[in-house]
Amino acid sequence: MTFQLFTKKTGSWKLWILGSWIVFISTFSWIPYSDQIICGRFGNIQFLGRLDTWVIVFLIIGAILYLNDYDQTISKRTTFSVITIFMLMTCIFGCVKYQKIKNDNPIRYYITQKNYFDTINNNGNSHTDYGIVKKRDFVFNREFLDKVPRSFKVIETRPNSLTLAFNSDNNNKVNLPFMLYNGVNYRIEVNGKNVNNFNSDQIVKVRPAIGKNIVTISAFANTVNKFTFALSIISISVVIVLLVSGFIKNRRKSRFL
Repeated sequence: MTFQLFTKKTGSWKLWILGSWIVFISTFSWIPYSDQIICGRFGNIQFLGRLDTWVIVFLIIGAILYLNDYDQTISKRTTFSVITIFMLMTCIFGCVKYQKIKNDNPIRYYITQKNYFDTINNNGNSHTDYGIVKKRDFVFNREFLDKVPRSFKVIETRPNSLTLAFNSDNNNKVNLPFMLYNGVNYRIEVNGKNVNNFNSDQIVKVRPAIGKNIVTISAFANTVNKFTFALSIISISVVIVLLVSGFIKNRRKSRFL
């Protein structure tokens, strides 16, 4: 199909093939993306490999339009089947390759007081989430860690929240070793009171009280997350219903032939 782009043949298929190449090239990690792109909505993609799904979709649409333009019509069912098969193959092979390289499943664990610092300061648990961010061997440098209160400790962990404790002898704002993700709704409480202005260059920064402080960090799904999740469930349900109904209709027709 790439070769056909340079021929005299015309059609809307060329735009789809060209679009697949543009998306594919954008997945290369050596492209020097600006900080505005990295910290913007595009950065929420995290893994550039996720764009490969769109590469396949655009490529298949372009190929089918090409065949249709040259009198080789393909049915909608065949088109849907081809796209689904290629997308499933991409997802399966991608997951298998990732699991073999990263071996992620056997090493899942919860954050505790003992493993907190080692876990958050391991670039494998943070910066490698963003393939378009410059690589480095640490998350928090030594200067930052030295400023963390020595009494800092993790006192409770839950699937969507983390409770920290530390002592302070003044009311000056302090940075806590907790990274904030774009697009995630956080609620932070200091000694039971909600704090609004807590984001300091993607790091939690709060004003403590003199004495013991309890900081609770909770994360919640936003409206977009809920909408996309609901849309996914509805889409999957509709596809299953259509496939089952189509299968039943074909079975009924075959009985009367």
